[in-house]
Order: sequence, then C-alpha cells, then structure tokens
Amino acid sequence: MNDKALLLVLLGGSSMAALSSGWDDPLDPVAIITEAVASKRQPILRVTHEEGHGGWQFYDDAEPLTVPVVMSKDQLLALDPSLASLKDLPVGWEAIRESRSGKWLRSRARP
Repeated sequence: MNDKALLLVLLGGSSMAALSSGWDDPLDPVAIITEAVASKRQPILRVTHEEGHGGWQFYDDAEPLTVPVVMSKDQLLALDPSLASLKDLPVGWEAIRESRSGKWLRSRARP
C-alpha cells in the first residue's frame, strides 16, 4: 500500500477496492485478458471497467475465457494502441467493437 492509500484509509476514506478506478491508478497497474488476446490469436473486441482491483477486463468474445491472463496496462497499449481512447471509460461501463479496426462503442455494462 502506498502512502496516499494508507493516508486515505487512516483518515476514514474509502476501502482499497474503491480507491482503484482510473486507468493510471498506481494501485491497479494490471488488467485481466483472455489467453487468445495475450497470444495475439484474437483481437480485443470488448472492454469492461468494473470497480476494484482487476476491474479492467479485455475480451475477444470469440473464445471462452478458460484461463484468465494478467497483463500490465502498458503492455496492453503496446498490443492495441486503440485502447488509449478508452482510458476514461467509467466504472460500470463497457466498450465493444466488431473488428480490430472497428470503432469503439461505449455503453453501460450489462448486469
């Protein structure tokens, strides 16, 4: 826990899960992706942003998520630079596209 997070907790701030939300949050530097995306077999077609650590999730929507892979957000940007346009995706939202070159469409996440 860094000094900022410790101070917030000591001052009666939010829980650790609530502290993590933004793309650049130093307490949450990684994301969950599918093995097919990690191995470059499939493109990222859906991004979800949930509250808490591991809240950023990236799916190909072609292969079932059998083995989640953890990857740094910096590595994800190198893998797919279009993800930079989603850094401000709010918690509780998702973005989808139909193909690797498709436009990202944002909406509230499905329950």
